[in-house]
Amino acid sequence: MSLDIYITNPQSGVENFEWNITHNLARMARELDIYQALWHPETLSIEVAGDMIKYLEPAYTKLAVFGEYYDQFAPANGWGNRQNLFELVDALLRYAKRYPECHVTVSR
Repeated sequence: MSLDIYITNPQSGVENFEWNITHNLARMARELDIYQALWHPETLSIEVAGDMIKYLEPAYTKLAVFGEYYDQFAPANGWGNRQNLFELVDALLRYAKRYPECHVTVSR
């Protein structure tokens, strides 16, 4: 089981964003206060990528500065780690800043 995040641009010529990440990282995402933004964006009225920035920026900083702290929330089974979540947050944040009007959907 995994979470699929899709950000689609209604304008042609712009690359869409797609990312797949394990549900095993949900606990770490909760600790970073980005679980709702990633797994259930509709609960925060997130419709476009720009709506995610205010959730992603603090999580990015926490992972970059205090990353080792979040290792304790990594899944015991080894399926997923801080680096996996950091890569998602980094890529998603960069995309959201570049294409803030793109539409966000997720598949759980």
